[in-house]
Amino acid sequence: MTLVLAGALGLASPLPAYAAGSAANDGPAALGGKATAVTLLTGDTVSFRDFGNGNPQYSVDAASRSDGREVGFHAEGDVDAFYVYPSDVMPYVSKGVIDRELFNVTALSEQDLDDKSSDELPLILGYDHKGHRSDRTLTRAADSLPGTTDSLGLSTIQGAGTILDRDKAAKFWRSLTRDTKGAKLSEGVKSIELDQRVSVDLAESVPQIGAPDAWRDGHTGDGVTVAVLDTGVDATHPDLKDQIAKQANFTDDESATDGHGHGTHVASTIAGTGAASDGKYTGVAPKAKLLSGKVLNTEGDGTASWIIAGMEWAVENHADVVGMSLGGGPTDGTDPLAQAVDELSASSDTLFVIAAGNSGPSRGTVATPGSAASALTVGAVDKSDQMAEFSSRGPRLGDYAVKPEITAPGADIVAARATGTTMGEPVNERYTATSGTSMATPHVAGAAALLADAREGLRGQKLKNALVSTAKDGGSAWYAQGSGRVDVPRSIGQDVYATATADFGDLSKATEPVSRDVVYTNDTDAAVTLTLASAVGDQSGTSAEVLKLSDDTVTVPANGTATVTAKVDGTSLGRGTYGGVITASAGDVKLRTPIGFGIRSNHKLTVKVNDSTGKPSGFDWIVTLINDSYDPDNPNGDSSYVLNTSGGVASAQVPDGTYTAITAVYEGDFGNWVLDRVSLVTKLEFSVDGDTEITLNAADAVETKAKAPKATETRAHWVSMNREYANIPGKFYAMYENSGGAYPIHVSPTAAGKLGYLAVMDMWTLAEPKALKPVENNAKLEYSQMPGYSYHLPFYYPNGVPDTLSRTVSDADLSKVYTVSHADNPKAIYERSWVSHPSNGSLVSASKYYVAPGKSVEYMLVDDKLTWTRATTQLYYPSAGKRYYQIQWSWDRFTSGGSGPDEHWFQAPSLRGGAVDLRREFLGNPAGVSTAVAFARGGPQNGEFVPGFHTLDNSDGHFMTPNGQSDLWSKWRMWNADTGAEIAADWKYVRWPVFAMSSKAANYKLEAVDQPIARTGDLFQTGTKATTEWKFSSAPSQTAVPQGYTCGVLSDGGGGTCQFQPVIQLRYDLSLDVDNHAPAGRQHTITVYAGSHSQVAERASVTRIDVRYSTDGGKTWRTGSPQNKSVNGQATVSVDHPALGQTDGTVWLKVSAEDEKGNTVVSTVERAYLLK
Repeated sequence: MTLVLAGALGLASPLPAYAAGSAANDGPAALGGKATAVTLLTGDTVSFRDFGNGNPQYSVDAASRSDGREVGFHAEGDVDAFYVYPSDVMPYVSKGVIDRELFNVTALSEQDLDDKSSDELPLILGYDHKGHRSDRTLTRAADSLPGTTDSLGLSTIQGAGTILDRDKAAKFWRSLTRDTKGAKLSEGVKSIELDQRVSVDLAESVPQIGAPDAWRDGHTGDGVTVAVLDTGVDATHPDLKDQIAKQANFTDDESATDGHGHGTHVASTIAGTGAASDGKYTGVAPKAKLLSGKVLNTEGDGTASWIIAGMEWAVENHADVVGMSLGGGPTDGTDPLAQAVDELSASSDTLFVIAAGNSGPSRGTVATPGSAASALTVGAVDKSDQMAEFSSRGPRLGDYAVKPEITAPGADIVAARATGTTMGEPVNERYTATSGTSMATPHVAGAAALLADAREGLRGQKLKNALVSTAKDGGSAWYAQGSGRVDVPRSIGQDVYATATADFGDLSKATEPVSRDVVYTNDTDAAVTLTLASAVGDQSGTSAEVLKLSDDTVTVPANGTATVTAKVDGTSLGRGTYGGVITASAGDVKLRTPIGFGIRSNHKLTVKVNDSTGKPSGFDWIVTLINDSYDPDNPNGDSSYVLNTSGGVASAQVPDGTYTAITAVYEGDFGNWVLDRVSLVTKLEFSVDGDTEITLNAADAVETKAKAPKATETRAHWVSMNREYANIPGKFYAMYENSGGAYPIHVSPTAAGKLGYLAVMDMWTLAEPKALKPVENNAKLEYSQMPGYSYHLPFYYPNGVPDTLSRTVSDADLSKVYTVSHADNPKAIYERSWVSHPSNGSLVSASKYYVAPGKSVEYMLVDDKLTWTRATTQLYYPSAGKRYYQIQWSWDRFTSGGSGPDEHWFQAPSLRGGAVDLRREFLGNPAGVSTAVAFARGGPQNGEFVPGFHTLDNSDGHFMTPNGQSDLWSKWRMWNADTGAEIAADWKYVRWPVFAMSSKAANYKLEAVDQPIARTGDLFQTGTKATTEWKFSSAPSQTAVPQGYTCGVLSDGGGGTCQFQPVIQLRYDLSLDVDNHAPAGRQHTITVYAGSHSQVAERASVTRIDVRYSTDGGKTWRTGSPQNKSVNGQATVSVDHPALGQTDGTVWLKVSAEDEKGNTVVSTVERAYLLK
């Protein structure tokens, strides 16, 4: 995996811009990277581009601050979670005032909270507890803040859910941080958390849990109210039309009706009448009444605030049971959703029955709100009462609590199908089948309704105790099944029950046995004597004789209770997860109480963080602690820890092992965030076998420096540090710091790692000194004229940091590239991002700066261990708030000194095609970066053809990826030329059509009209339309994809086989100046290159190239001279440009070519270049 954070700390650095109305996420990763933009709470925008190889690259666009101060960025994380923190938010995150997940750009994107998916950011604002505030008061307070809408007061947690308009995020941030000192917010706001996205957790099951036995005894749920908080219900469905007592909608949908199908399926499992199936698909409690609270929208998604509001509504409407077949991510039960469940459970007699989640079989994956202590959390079993693989397992994060407590059938469940929906696998018009803990949960909610009907005295937690303690053992581990599968007949007929669970928590610090009481309740008129037993073991099942009960038997009086004390002595145990069950029996009476505990943290680790003077750091931040001893197969302890510092000290309880500690130490004027220096400090592979103290001392760090042969100024400076996780292949922690040259970066010298590498990249961009000036219509951005020369110097240290980081390079260390950066529009600017990473793909750093178009000499540091991903973005701001852009890529290696071939960026015309030969040095590189084939066939049975989806200029190795709605760029048509039949385009891959090809050898005709929408503004004035016809032959093949490429969209069903086809592509060298003009009134020489991709099997030579041109907009055409010349697939011709006044100021080209096998191309390019 490689990561980049390219941006500026102390310098504004904009993300590539998008034309108004275009999309920010463009295309599959293999096409050159899927771009994702995420605007943060502070208004800053982070973009990252995923190349599909685990190597995302990041960049930052800083929002302006009201006081004009420059803002910095600190980034760190790993492949699972990458955080980007603006400097002015770091104190709030450190103190827990602002949720750090608001800066987890990985998770925000996964929750569809990137800028393309949503122009809003859902928040939960916590308010101070100076008197209990009502929902209405909290709503008004949240709505009064800039940029907030649709606020929802949540008095249960003394907070409010609100929606922040991302365009107003900077103003919102300013309103909460002005006139405040320290890490405090204004306007009465105490905290800001991400309003987490929550989603749905996707004939024999009702008898499986014994519900018909209860019906025969007259218990059908009559008189019991069950609230279903889900996607709404289809109240017109025959199974539900008489069941719904009340509905409410808390989502952004207009209607409370179910447009997804999940809620209807769940509701009918609870209380469906089976009317549409003659009773075959009757729900568990068919006489119960339902409240339908729509808290998830038609897409099956919702927010924590919607769900909390729905829970409050259900309690206010006297629901006896609330069924919630939904969930977010795994938590320790202290998040807002789980807190709300516990608060409402404590203040009412309502039982919340909640899905465990579908992230099994991994342990510790029970999702919120099922992680709430008071929730009855439900896992799923199949028809044989065996755990479903998808069912989330416990124990609960943090304290080893038993979760889930119970299971129910959740595999292939048939229930009502909402009108017009296709969720699951439809059985018929009225029913559909699907699987998940979502399907198990309504079985338990229905069982709770039956039990509440049968035993009026049982409500709330008593219902939970009775259901859990009477469950049937399915033979699975306690952290998977809890007590076991819900057993309706036993729960109703037994009238004796016990405490649901006994959770002992983390016993790491316990020096003596820890006790928990188990209460047995007897609702019969005769005393019951129970025989007690217990079984406890570790997570592998090995027995651990550490639990003792106060009695071997206990007599529970008639209509009374009795208490048994369970003691666990964990002092002799090693770290691990432990649990089991306490059983009680008397004849037919059988009770089960599952237990859980763990030994996590044995020793106190204290980390002191000192600045460069040896004093405690004046800025509280975080220390990342990497557990070098972490065993993913026995995950006791965490793979890493985040320690917050206070007064320069951080601490944590950790198990025995070897650790690496990393932090960034900031020094300067923190009030105005003016930095003097930053130090990246590491303590590598130290042991903890008792209470331990270490010091991370910035005074030990040495300054990074770079010097080039010519006079320079620093245009960008990055240092990145990566630490490999020793026992988790492919995973590492990364930290990035960028000064932009505004202040020095220091790094502590470190020996080579033995349990995993510690790599450092020190990346410099140095350039000829040039004055900076602001970009018109973008006050944040500064650029210079193109420097005459620049140096790109990535100093890479693959394992360990030397004692000195001062480097001087000579001409012999450099590869020299003469470069011309073209632009049609003289007001366009270039964003240059030269990204270098090691060949093993383990580390990336980047530089970024802004220049006008022009000519320059680029000097690249020669290093055969490094691969380069170079991105050049052309930007144009026609007015404030509006921008157009196009990004172009080149992947390279610079392995030898001297001069390389000249390079032209964006030389006209840029046209649609398939990426042709990458630079020779790049092919076969071990970094894992590749691009997708185009003009190629593959896919199922090698029967699909994909046309060209890159946009190419006229330098080898350059290619562009589509921006926005690329299906609008080109209109493609294809025919089988042998039969004359047109082949319909299949848009199953959304942005790129594929065409079905014959299973036999055949001839084809392909047509394209290319009008790139991202170039319709004033940014591009050349190549505005191209009309092309190709004729080529093709036959099925099973040849593997060429090295350096992927099959891309043709990978689906293709087994890794795909082939370039003999489609002739045209490239042009038009000898243009920087602004893509040629002189009028004189003869001009142009060169045309023609040929199919070099990787085409038995590639044919091009034998003919004809060139015609027009200087009056295509009204008349003239022939270039000489004609019919093709030498090695290229033809050089002369064209006569009339005086400018005799032209329309442009030159159109019409080129045809043919190879020796009869494959042809004819292409007309409008406005191929300009005249002056």
